Amino acid sequence: SQVATFFPNGASLHAWKIVSVDFDLLELPLPSKVVTTSLRMDGGSIGDVDVTCANGVVKTFEDELEPEMYYDTFATILLPDTFLFSMRNRVMNKTRPEEDQSFLPHVAKRDTIIKWLNKEGRGNRTDDDGKMDPVPVRSCFGGLAIYRASKFLDTRCSYESNDPKNMKYASKFENRPCEHVVFHNCL
Repeated sequence: SQVATFFPNGASLHAWKIVSVDFDLLELPLPSKVVTTSLRMDGGSIGDVDVTCANGVVKTFEDELEPEMYYDTFATILLPDTFLFSMRNRVMNKTRPEEDQSFLPHVAKRDTIIKWLNKEGRGNRTDDDGKMDPVPVRSCFGGLAIYRASKFLDTRCSYESNDPKNMKYASKFENRPCEHVVFHNCL
C-alpha cells in the first residue's frame, strides 16, 4: 500500500498509530495526551487494543447550569449492542432487545452517558487525580480516535459498507450507518 511506504523499513505496523480527528471541534486534547494514550495502547495500562476514542462532550454556552452531554452518539455502541443514537433519528426506530434502554436518549437524562463513562473509567479508585481507565465499547469516536496502524491500513475493513446488518445503526437523514460504526464492526 502507498500509505505503508511512510513507515520505516522493517517497522511493525502493530506499534504505529494513526490519529483521526474532527477539526471542527472547539477544543482538542493536547498532543502530549494523544501520544501518552497511544503508548498506553501497546499492552500498557489500556491493554492491547486496536482503537482508543475521545470521550467528547458538548456544553451549551447559553445555559451554564445545563449539564454536559456526550458528543458522538451516532458513532457509539456500548457493549454488547446499545446504539446511543436518538431513536427518532434512526432508520429502524424501535428499541432492539439487546439494547440497554436506560442509556437511550428517549429515556436517559442529558448527562447519563458522561456520568456512566466517568464512573466506569474511575473504577474502584478513591483518589481524585482525574485519571481514567478506558471503557470497552463496540464502537466510538468522540471527535478523536487513535488507531493501531496495522488495523487502520488493513484493506479488509473500510469506512464504507453496503452490509445490511449495519443498517440497524443507520440515520434516517443519511440512510446509512455512521462510518466509524461500519469500520469498527469490521475490526
